[in-house]
Amino acid sequence: DEASERARATGATTAAAYRAGVMRALGITQAEADARIATIGARNNDVERWSGEGRVDMRVTEKLTTILQAGMTNVASGIELTGLGAGQVKDWNYSYVQARATMDRLFAQVYLNRSDAGETFLLRTGQPIVDKSTLLVGQLQHGVSLWNARQNFTYGVDYFATNPQTDGTINGQYEDVDKTKEVGGYLQSQTALTPKFDLVLAGRVDKHDALPEAIFSPRAAIVFKPADGQALRLTYNRAFSTPTSLNQFLDLPTAVPNQTPGSSAASAAALGYSVRVQGTGTTGFHFRQSDGSYLVRSPFTPAALGGPKAVLPANAANFFAGAVAVVAAGTPAGALGPNQAQIFGFLSSLRPTAAQIGTNYIAGTASLPISGLVVPDIEPIRESTSTTFEAGYKGVIRNRLSLSVDGWWSRRENLVTPLTVSTPLIAMNGAQIGAYLVPQLMSIGLSQAQATGIATALAPNLARVPVGVITSNEVNANGAQLLATYTNVDEKLDVSGIDLGAEALIRDHWSVSGTASFVSDDHFDTDQVGTVTLNAPKRKGSLALTYRNPEKMSGEVRVRHTAEFPVQSGVYTGTLCIAPASGTQPCVQAYTLLDASASYTVKQLRGAQLQFSVNNILDEDYQSFIGVPSIGRMALLRVRYTLR
Repeated sequence: DEASERARATGATTAAAYRAGVMRALGITQAEADARIATIGARNNDVERWSGEGRVDMRVTEKLTTILQAGMTNVASGIELTGLGAGQVKDWNYSYVQARATMDRLFAQVYLNRSDAGETFLLRTGQPIVDKSTLLVGQLQHGVSLWNARQNFTYGVDYFATNPQTDGTINGQYEDVDKTKEVGGYLQSQTALTPKFDLVLAGRVDKHDALPEAIFSPRAAIVFKPADGQALRLTYNRAFSTPTSLNQFLDLPTAVPNQTPGSSAASAAALGYSVRVQGTGTTGFHFRQSDGSYLVRSPFTPAALGGPKAVLPANAANFFAGAVAVVAAGTPAGALGPNQAQIFGFLSSLRPTAAQIGTNYIAGTASLPISGLVVPDIEPIRESTSTTFEAGYKGVIRNRLSLSVDGWWSRRENLVTPLTVSTPLIAMNGAQIGAYLVPQLMSIGLSQAQATGIATALAPNLARVPVGVITSNEVNANGAQLLATYTNVDEKLDVSGIDLGAEALIRDHWSVSGTASFVSDDHFDTDQVGTVTLNAPKRKGSLALTYRNPEKMSGEVRVRHTAEFPVQSGVYTGTLCIAPASGTQPCVQAYTLLDASASYTVKQLRGAQLQFSVNNILDEDYQSFIGVPSIGRMALLRVRYTLR
């Protein structure tokens, strides 16, 4: 995709139009456009980084211990995947400072994370990324034990302050309103009902200032210990995931139309369409007017009416002249006869009314009356929640076999979709165009047969021209831009699974172990947004043979298997395995890998150890996710020395 975009941006016949499209879509100068174009696809696959940190531990009193820690990492070069494609990391600095203290069961910490993206940019568009954001966190926890430790309480508070600073390159119009704070408090009770039964009850309340209501998260568990080293448990948990800053405050224009129903990307760009990638903010988007009508932005809006940025009623007939110009440019000379230029000149002067030519909306390859269009309002992104029931066993049998079995069922609500184009294009009604053109052409002297023939030839082409895109004043568009945003899926999605793990000691130093995981679904079909993928496999597992002798040498041979699974994550999509008719890219293919590792203790040098590992011994060419590089064999030799 990066190579294709670069070819389009620099091609001899396409560069000028591409530059004009970038300037129009982003509202930037030619010099700024040229600077961005120069970085499209300019990958540096070398990975270069350095990091350092320091830590001081102090025992202030017999009970009070404090730790001060700070560190910094600089990524001079690297590739980072984002929902908008890969980014070329260039001199990205990340630093932190942390202070924490412990006294008996009292724990307190505060830390500050800082980020500076340096000269990082997106490889598909050349979009520079400025990120000088900070995250400040404070946490306090305490606990008490009662009745000879049969009753334990743990309680605490958390504080998070997120301050994005992107100079408008990521958060656009939201730059001054994107700071968020979150405060949470929790209480957990663990009660030994009997020597064999424990009851755990917990709850926490979180208030995020970008969400309208506080969120309550309860948890309950009962644990039965039939014998030493064995436990059965039954748990209930309701958890939430806070919307990301991007879900709420992302605001980027892009010159690349990632969905253009009824036309190719190149032709849509040539007409002046682009995409606005925008989070929902705190107000969301509202499209239908009080009278049931819609508003549009059009690349054909004249400057006298405000140009393409202007928001106008969704009356396609208002843009009849623009559609005529598009069709005229694409009609071969003489196709309509010797008077073709005069005919198109006459048609350009016509101003049909909405009653004469109705408005359609484009849905895939179909064009349907706008009276049947329902563009739902998009509410501000809310938290996603999951309610989970789990039953499990974990224990050691006869000191030779360790076994864990977990079965779970989870209901996911308000899942956040990837960026999805949410506003359709509009066009004119083809049948009404034909009926309108015949008498108009006859009025300039053409016979009915001639007028009918020309109308029949032109009407389908005029009806295919997208003359506007549904919009609202809440869409921060600087032209005819389709809105790509996030939404919460308002349907409940149920998923269940089983996780297994076991390790058997077969001799004093030898053991064999294995894991297996089974999930009921790797994708879901919804009425609201179509297919939602889990982005993880339904089946995966491992089997290992291990030798342990810490005083001499240890080693392991392991086989790992991951099943095929579909992915929809930002621009990274692979769904052919679940949608052969509509998918465009393969899913993540199943793979089985063989790994080995060994460590050797150097007796002659106390505290020294050699560690050697080889992942993917057979050099299988596999990808662990859509959009990431294929990974082959990787060997790592490490010399470790511990000073005692």
